[in-house]
Amino acid sequence: MLRLIFKARKNLTKQHTKFNNIAALFCNQSRIDDGGIGQKSAPPIDPEPPTVPCKNDYSEAAAEKRLEWVEGFVGTKLPSLRGWWSPLSEPKPEILQGNIEQSIGLARIPTGVAGPIDFRGTHADGLIMCPMAVTEGGVIASTSRGAKAINESGGVSVHALKSVMGRSPVFICNDAKGAKDFAQWVPTMKTVLQEKVVNKKSQHCRITDIKPIIDANVVNLILEYDTGDASGQNMVTSASYAILVYLMKAAKEYLPEGTIEHSYPCSNAIGDKKSTRYNLLENRGVSVVASVSIPGDVIKETLNGDPASMIKYWSHYCRIQNRAGALGNSLNTSTSLAAMFLAFGQDVACTYESSTSYMEINANSFGGLDVQYQLPCLVAGTIGGGTGLPTQNDCLEIVDCKGDGKKMKLAEVITGFALALELATLADVASNRPLNHRI
Repeated sequence: MLRLIFKARKNLTKQHTKFNNIAALFCNQSRIDDGGIGQKSAPPIDPEPPTVPCKNDYSEAAAEKRLEWVEGFVGTKLPSLRGWWSPLSEPKPEILQGNIEQSIGLARIPTGVAGPIDFRGTHADGLIMCPMAVTEGGVIASTSRGAKAINESGGVSVHALKSVMGRSPVFICNDAKGAKDFAQWVPTMKTVLQEKVVNKKSQHCRITDIKPIIDANVVNLILEYDTGDASGQNMVTSASYAILVYLMKAAKEYLPEGTIEHSYPCSNAIGDKKSTRYNLLENRGVSVVASVSIPGDVIKETLNGDPASMIKYWSHYCRIQNRAGALGNSLNTSTSLAAMFLAFGQDVACTYESSTSYMEINANSFGGLDVQYQLPCLVAGTIGGGTGLPTQNDCLEIVDCKGDGKKMKLAEVITGFALALELATLADVASNRPLNHRI
């Protein structure tokens, strides 16, 4: 109904506009005929579109009002969006504040479990099942087949190496010398920035490095942080902007006047939600390595593959990926990461950079394959973001990765199950079998 009213108002406005344009044409023509310059009148403004009600109200009643409003706008009932997670879920809709605006309900995604996998990690140890939220058939079945092959090979060795989250504000200097002076000065301010700026924003955020990159008269300032068990993207965004403001003021005292002409909060040098070669070397998020040595009989009987064919195919695959300019050489990493990110309450947009993976396979002495796998930029956390939502909280409980002290374990779990799907997919493609899921 609302949409019909809006359309009627807009059609009426169009008729008025047509009439006014004709009137304006005659008026302007008469001015020209009289030798006057005259100015055309501005076209009338369309009526404002209807606005969503209860914008800043996170209560369940407000969500219901907004949903009823949407149903009236589109002219159809939307029953599946209604309701909370479960009658047993204790949290109320108010906890959505900070996760979403103008909520009208929940988009429920089927969730299954893959595995288990026998982990031999620095943080993840023993048999672990993994929830995956997915709408594409075959993903969990293939992941579980890869998991079975890993278990029959003695488990997966997986190790989270380090965790870094960064931002890269940009400073426009008056000339190249100004950029050089600024780039030399800023790293000396590390302790000051931590104490006077970052600590006021968060007690969980710590500057680990400052790396200026000079581009002519522009300084792209790479700020790297330790963000504890949070993925830390919002945390470092807030801290980095505060640093930018502080440096703009401090530079007037420590550097010649006019050294910095302007600044921006992000230069994109750090590749937020984008895959970059810089991050693949320096890492953004958690860097994780994994390996498994698979006997030939396991490849043949469990993966239904052939070691020689898998090596040959992988050589072709990696070569053309390199020529095509792709970063990484993953087969299906984005599929598994998206499913796990949804289940664990991670930022799904970060699957772009997180799924840039590297896998190496070689023949081993057991007639099978030695597989090395790495996720150099796995953006994940166990606190903050969507990790506190009811279903995501339950999924983190399944892998014992809820709350403080669990970030590195979660990174190892995600990497192990991503490797499982890679192995199953590789065996299928190298054997020239149709896939149940897409690459």
